[in-house]
Amino acid sequence: MFGHNKEEPKKRKKRIPKLILLQNPFTWIMIKIDFGILRRVWDPEFQEREFKFGTRQAISRVTQLISGGNFNELNGLLTKAARVSLVRELDRNWTEKQRSLIALKRDDIQISSPRKVYFIKIGDKKFCDVDMAFLALKWATINSIEMLLFAEIFARFHREYTPHSIPEWTIAFFKVTRFEVLRRSSQ
Repeated sequence: MFGHNKEEPKKRKKRIPKLILLQNPFTWIMIKIDFGILRRVWDPEFQEREFKFGTRQAISRVTQLISGGNFNELNGLLTKAARVSLVRELDRNWTEKQRSLIALKRDDIQISSPRKVYFIKIGDKKFCDVDMAFLALKWATINSIEMLLFAEIFARFHREYTPHSIPEWTIAFFKVTRFEVLRRSSQ
Protein backbone atom coordinates (compact mmCIF):
# COMPACT_ATOMS: atom_id res chain seq x y z
CA MET A 1 0.00 0.00 0.00
CA PHE A 2 1.17 3.48 -0.80
CA GLY A 3 2.33 5.59 2.13
CA HIS A 4 0.71 3.32 4.71
CA ASN A 5 2.85 2.42 7.68
CA LYS A 6 1.78 -0.83 9.33
CA GLU A 7 3.64 0.03 12.54
CA GLU A 8 1.57 1.37 15.39
CA PRO A 9 1.40 5.13 15.36
CA LYS A 10 3.98 6.66 17.66
CA LYS A 11 2.68 8.25 20.79
CA ARG A 12 2.80 12.00 20.24
CA LYS A 13 4.93 13.79 22.74
CA LYS A 14 2.85 16.26 24.70
CA ARG A 15 3.93 19.85 24.49
CA ILE A 16 5.19 21.38 27.69
CA PRO A 17 4.50 25.09 28.12
CA LYS A 18 7.51 27.36 28.59
CA LEU A 19 7.94 29.00 31.96
CA ILE A 20 9.04 32.61 32.23
CA LEU A 21 10.61 34.17 35.30
CA LEU A 22 10.62 37.92 35.76
CA GLN A 23 13.29 38.78 38.29
CA ASN A 24 13.82 42.04 40.08
CA PRO A 25 16.55 43.80 38.02
CA PHE A 26 18.39 44.98 41.15
CA THR A 27 18.50 41.43 42.52
CA TRP A 28 19.78 40.20 39.13
CA ILE A 29 22.55 42.83 39.11
CA MET A 30 23.57 42.04 42.70
CA ILE A 31 23.83 38.33 41.89
CA LYS A 32 25.97 39.08 38.81
CA ILE A 33 28.24 41.26 40.99
CA ASP A 34 28.46 38.54 43.68
CA PHE A 35 29.28 35.85 41.10
CA GLY A 36 31.96 38.19 39.71
CA ILE A 37 33.44 38.59 43.20
CA LEU A 38 33.34 34.83 43.70
CA ARG A 39 35.22 34.31 40.43
CA ARG A 40 37.79 37.11 40.93
CA VAL A 41 38.50 36.73 44.65
CA TRP A 42 37.79 33.11 45.69
CA ASP A 43 37.43 30.86 42.66
CA PRO A 44 38.92 31.85 39.28
CA GLU A 45 37.44 28.64 37.79
CA PHE A 46 33.84 29.52 38.73
CA GLN A 47 31.46 29.76 35.76
CA GLU A 48 27.83 30.67 36.40
CA ARG A 49 26.58 28.59 33.45
CA GLU A 50 28.41 25.46 34.64
CA PHE A 51 27.25 26.06 38.21
CA LYS A 52 23.59 26.31 37.13
CA PHE A 53 23.94 23.20 34.95
CA GLY A 54 25.40 21.27 37.91
CA THR A 55 22.70 22.48 40.29
CA ARG A 56 19.99 21.29 37.87
CA GLN A 57 21.68 17.89 37.72
CA ALA A 58 21.84 17.75 41.52
CA ILE A 59 18.17 18.72 41.95
CA SER A 60 17.17 16.13 39.35
CA ARG A 61 19.16 13.44 41.17
CA VAL A 62 17.73 14.36 44.58
CA THR A 63 14.14 14.24 43.29
CA GLN A 64 14.78 10.86 41.65
CA LEU A 65 16.21 9.48 44.90
CA ILE A 66 13.18 10.82 46.82
CA SER A 67 10.87 9.23 44.27
CA GLY A 68 12.60 5.88 44.58
CA GLY A 69 12.74 6.05 48.39
CA ASN A 70 16.55 5.82 48.27
CA PHE A 71 17.21 8.22 51.14
CA ASN A 72 20.60 6.65 52.05
CA GLU A 73 21.92 7.69 48.63
CA LEU A 74 21.32 11.35 49.55
CA ASN A 75 24.55 11.13 51.61
CA GLY A 76 27.20 13.24 49.92
CA LEU A 77 24.64 15.23 47.90
CA LEU A 78 23.10 16.87 50.97
CA THR A 79 24.69 17.85 54.26
CA LYS A 80 23.63 15.66 57.16
CA ALA A 81 21.36 18.40 58.57
CA ALA A 82 19.72 18.97 55.16
CA ARG A 83 19.15 15.23 54.69
CA VAL A 84 17.63 14.79 58.17
CA SER A 85 15.35 17.80 57.62
CA LEU A 86 14.26 16.60 54.16
CA VAL A 87 13.53 13.03 55.29
CA ARG A 88 11.53 14.35 58.27
CA GLU A 89 9.51 16.63 55.93
CA LEU A 90 8.83 13.73 53.53
CA ASP A 91 7.74 11.41 56.35
CA ARG A 92 5.41 13.97 57.91
CA ASN A 93 3.87 15.75 54.94
CA TRP A 94 4.23 13.71 51.74
CA THR A 95 2.11 10.81 50.56
CA GLU A 96 3.65 7.82 48.81
CA LYS A 97 2.01 8.99 45.55
CA GLN A 98 3.46 12.52 45.83
CA ARG A 99 6.93 11.10 46.43
CA SER A 100 6.65 8.82 43.41
CA LEU A 101 5.66 11.74 41.17
CA ILE A 102 8.40 14.22 42.21
CA ALA A 103 11.17 12.62 40.10
CA LEU A 104 12.41 15.26 37.67
CA LYS A 105 14.68 14.84 34.69
CA ARG A 106 17.21 17.62 34.23
CA ASP A 107 15.25 18.84 31.18
CA ASP A 108 12.02 19.07 33.23
CA ILE A 109 13.71 21.89 35.17
CA GLN A 110 13.17 24.91 32.96
CA ILE A 111 14.45 27.63 35.27
CA SER A 112 17.33 27.64 37.73
CA SER A 113 17.53 31.08 39.28
CA PRO A 114 20.12 32.28 41.79
CA ARG A 115 18.44 34.21 44.61
CA LYS A 116 21.28 35.25 46.92
CA VAL A 117 25.00 34.66 47.34
CA TYR A 118 26.56 34.58 50.81
CA PHE A 119 30.28 34.94 51.55
CA ILE A 120 31.06 33.65 55.04
CA LYS A 121 34.36 33.91 56.90
CA ILE A 122 34.77 32.24 60.29
CA GLY A 123 38.31 32.66 61.53
CA ASP A 124 40.50 31.52 58.68
CA LYS A 125 37.74 29.37 57.12
CA LYS A 126 35.85 30.60 54.04
CA PHE A 127 32.45 29.39 52.84
CA CYS A 128 30.11 30.37 50.05
CA ASP A 129 26.38 29.64 49.98
CA VAL A 130 24.16 30.21 46.96
CA ASP A 131 20.37 30.16 47.30
CA MET A 132 18.71 28.81 44.18
CA ALA A 133 15.10 28.50 43.02
CA PHE A 134 14.11 25.88 40.44
CA LEU A 135 10.91 25.74 38.40
CA ALA A 136 9.90 22.56 36.60
CA LEU A 137 7.03 21.23 34.50
CA LYS A 138 6.35 17.66 33.42
CA TRP A 139 3.55 15.41 32.28
CA ALA A 140 2.69 12.51 34.58
CA THR A 141 0.00 9.85 34.59
CA ILE A 142 -2.23 10.02 37.65
CA ASN A 143 -5.09 7.49 37.83
CA SER A 144 -4.73 6.83 34.07
CA ILE A 145 -5.05 10.54 33.25
CA GLU A 146 -2.20 12.65 31.89
CA MET A 147 -1.63 15.65 34.15
CA LEU A 148 0.75 18.59 33.91
CA LEU A 149 2.72 18.88 37.16
CA PHE A 150 4.48 22.02 38.37
CA ALA A 151 7.28 21.94 40.93
CA GLU A 152 9.09 24.80 42.63
CA ILE A 153 12.15 23.84 44.64
CA PHE A 154 14.39 25.96 46.84
CA ALA A 155 17.93 24.77 47.59
CA ARG A 156 20.98 26.27 49.26
CA PHE A 157 24.26 25.13 47.73
CA HIS A 158 27.24 25.23 50.09
CA ARG A 159 30.97 25.04 49.44
CA GLU A 160 34.01 25.52 51.62
CA TYR A 161 36.76 27.63 50.05
CA THR A 162 39.34 27.25 52.82
CA PRO A 163 42.66 26.10 51.27
CA HIS A 164 43.00 22.30 51.12
CA SER A 165 39.25 21.70 51.53
CA ILE A 166 37.28 19.41 49.23
CA PRO A 167 36.33 21.53 46.18
CA GLU A 168 32.69 20.54 45.75
CA TRP A 169 29.25 21.97 46.28
CA THR A 170 26.76 20.22 48.55
CA ILE A 171 23.13 21.00 49.27
CA ALA A 172 22.76 22.56 52.73
CA PHE A 173 18.98 23.02 52.47
CA PHE A 174 16.37 21.47 50.15
CA LYS A 175 12.64 22.14 50.10
CA VAL A 176 9.88 21.56 47.58
CA THR A 177 7.96 24.80 48.05
CA ARG A 178 5.19 24.03 45.54
CA PHE A 179 4.14 20.79 43.89
CA GLU A 180 0.77 20.74 42.19
CA VAL A 181 -1.30 19.61 39.24
CA LEU A 182 -1.84 22.48 36.81
CA ARG A 183 -4.14 20.82 34.30
CA ARG A 184 -5.23 17.67 32.53
CA SER A 185 -4.15 16.67 29.08
CA SER A 186 -6.57 17.80 26.37
CA GLN A 187 -6.40 14.41 24.65
